[in-house]
Amino acid sequence: MSVSPNRTAIARLGCLLIIPLLAPAIALPAAATPPVIQGVRQAPVVLGVVRSADNAAQWPNIAARLQGSEYRVIEWDQVRSPQDLAAVTVLFLPSVETIDSAQLLALEAWMGQGGRVIVTGAIGTRSSYGVQQALRSILGAYWQQSIEQPTRLTLPRRRTEIWVQQGNTRSAIVGGVLGQSGVASESIATWGSVGGSTDQAAIVVTGRSVFLGWEWGEMASEFDRTWFQAAIGRYGTLRAGRAIEPTPTAATAATGAIAPPVQPTADPAEQVVPAQIQVQPSGQPISAAEAIAMQQELASLIGRFESALLSEASAGSSIDLAALPEDKSPDAEITPIGNSALTQARQILGDFPQLVRDRNYSAARQQWILARRTLWDNFPTDRPIAQPEIRAIWLDRGTIVEAGSPEGLAEVFDRLAAAGINTVSLKRSTPDIRFIPAGLRRSKIPWCAAGTRWRQRIELAHDRDMELHAWVWTFAAGNQLHNRLVNQPASYLGPVLAAHPDWANYDNAGNSIPAGQTKPFLDPANPEVRQYLLSLFDEIVTRYNVDGLQLDYIRYPFQDPSANRTYGYGIAARQQFQQLTGTDPIALTPSSPLWPRWTQFRVEQVNSFVAETAQLLRSRRYRSGSASRSNLLLSTAVFPLATGDRLNRIQQHWELWAQRGDVDLIVPMSYAMDTNGLLRLATPWLTRADVGSALVLPSIRLLNLPDATAIDQIQALRDSSAGGYSLFAAENLSAGLETVFDRTQGQAALIPYRQPFQAAALRYAALTREWSYWLGQNQLASLDQQQVWRSQATALGEALDRLAADPSEANFDLAQSRLRRFQAAFPGWMQTEDEYRVRTWQNRLGAIADLLAFGDRRRPANAPAGVEETQR
Repeated sequence: MSVSPNRTAIARLGCLLIIPLLAPAIALPAAATPPVIQGVRQAPVVLGVVRSADNAAQWPNIAARLQGSEYRVIEWDQVRSPQDLAAVTVLFLPSVETIDSAQLLALEAWMGQGGRVIVTGAIGTRSSYGVQQALRSILGAYWQQSIEQPTRLTLPRRRTEIWVQQGNTRSAIVGGVLGQSGVASESIATWGSVGGSTDQAAIVVTGRSVFLGWEWGEMASEFDRTWFQAAIGRYGTLRAGRAIEPTPTAATAATGAIAPPVQPTADPAEQVVPAQIQVQPSGQPISAAEAIAMQQELASLIGRFESALLSEASAGSSIDLAALPEDKSPDAEITPIGNSALTQARQILGDFPQLVRDRNYSAARQQWILARRTLWDNFPTDRPIAQPEIRAIWLDRGTIVEAGSPEGLAEVFDRLAAAGINTVSLKRSTPDIRFIPAGLRRSKIPWCAAGTRWRQRIELAHDRDMELHAWVWTFAAGNQLHNRLVNQPASYLGPVLAAHPDWANYDNAGNSIPAGQTKPFLDPANPEVRQYLLSLFDEIVTRYNVDGLQLDYIRYPFQDPSANRTYGYGIAARQQFQQLTGTDPIALTPSSPLWPRWTQFRVEQVNSFVAETAQLLRSRRYRSGSASRSNLLLSTAVFPLATGDRLNRIQQHWELWAQRGDVDLIVPMSYAMDTNGLLRLATPWLTRADVGSALVLPSIRLLNLPDATAIDQIQALRDSSAGGYSLFAAENLSAGLETVFDRTQGQAALIPYRQPFQAAALRYAALTREWSYWLGQNQLASLDQQQVWRSQATALGEALDRLAADPSEANFDLAQSRLRRFQAAFPGWMQTEDEYRVRTWQNRLGAIADLLAFGDRRRPANAPAGVEETQR
């Protein structure tokens, strides 16, 4: 991939200069590299097969070719450290094109500990430039170019290794030419004839890797199998068996006896992703992969810093994109962005590779830490930003109690409003919100007084132009931590289960509260539980003037079948499943043939309940005499785990809820101690097309999070396609953050999910101000492209403004078609621009597209029958 000479200093210094440091930092000592033509001793292989978004389409073919073999499925997006690969000895990566720096570090460290790999296809080609260069050193080869015509493989003469001879050389296939990298790599098969040449590498090996030069899973199955078996034979023997999913299914003995559960060490629901890159002053060597990760982290931080500067500088610009002269820039009207912290950080980024090459590791780390701290300390926080966004916060019980009085709580809402928060999710504690379950006398719970307080809190929000959504625990029925506050024993399951013990859910050991966790759960399969919750929700949205309902704990508790910890054995669930299958699920083990069906049964209990809740809220969105109210929104707080892992562990299939249109807002709990971790959790769900028209609102956990990191994480979300952010929780909102928010956000007059078309127009206007500002410094597309770009940009702005003023079907179709055309052409116009800035602008265009889709679903013409949509 060529790099334009006009690429910015970040790209030139942060990517290109890393090449010289790769080989010496990662090369193995000569004695440690076995002869590549030798086979490894025949020992049992523990195989891991990587499943990723890149090979999802081929996965059925991959699984079919591996049928009869025992292997562990490795969810690639869950790999962050070598420990994540510790259970396998050989890793198979079929067509894994996307690898980030953390995965690269994990792979390198695992291979350094003795791990071996088999790779196929265009591995790493969709990764960053630095990662691609490091992979060349680690694997000894890279995907150089595709071959258009089917071609046979040719083995060199005199090659006698048995494992090589087992491969198929009879079939002609479409593959790719492999380039070799490093003296330790060797081509052991070539393509018969490519472009007149007969020495183009098809298979390259090193002492630690086998690289097959074709897309495994797309060729004839017999061809794929023979070469895979040959490659495995190089390392050892593969056991017969079956696939073991990420939650392994071999948790029990062959006799079916249930082993004692393994006790967890921490509640997985409370875990936060640790910092992905932890740099401390040290003189220890910096490996090639570590250098890449550090450079990418600093370059990304520089990109976010500059993005914030640009938004701030252009916010007050009155320059019109269409009005700028085509033959020159109004340099006199615009002051170029200049910032000493930014300049210093760029210089350090540029110097970093040389410090590593010189083995001056101590200085490299010190300078890197200095650059990061300088940027954090000087993040632009003195002027308002210029785009509407959702700014939500969870208002916890602790903050309410600490307020002490209605006047004290009014001060809390005053501070939130001044900070620009526009959506408050207010928690109702168990004695407050769960009203009276069937069979309990209403006189036993002072719900009337609680209802008065609830109405007061709703008014506090509405008086400040904020929305208030009822935050409810769905299937979690109590909390051992809360028991301490009300002088109840740890065994107390809460008022609901105390009155209805037959509603309880249980783990496979008979506990309602799973080991290592603190909350008992209701049985979602119990019809009385479902009716109780739906009646409760109905009372909330009809009796109180709330703007929405947020479902939390809309799942089963965390489980780990590999440790014999499973859950869901409520009385109703066991009876229903036995009626369906003839088997009591408590008798099943994860290796049982019926286990997938038992998992799907539990998943469907949650799915169907979300659908019923959505139908309830749709029927209540318009009520006689309340046409001025906002429409009721349904949101869900969810875990951003990989789909397969999530279905196995907590039975939460929230993508399906979004696809079906059951939910309006998805709030992934993307809690991380640094920005890399946040983006790793949130980005996959912001870029996927299978979440329907729901808006995805990543969340940030403020507990123990430094203010500088919180600000950086918010900026990262603003540079993504997210429509805003959610903060957990109010009790952890520091005075420092409140001050920053007061200056940069202020009170927002528009909430995007209420006025999506107006928000889209305003966000686009902010984009055009940035383009105008940058164009004024001759920093955008070449002059011969500007006329087309300006024309389409102006036309798009006009269409969005027209839609905001009149949300008719014709105006929507016009705005959507112009936006799609503009998005398709945008990368071509911006070829010479900085990669981070262009990606940020593309993300923001994506956010505008999401707002249009969301607004279209909620337009009156598209509302469900009997529902009239209104806007605040």
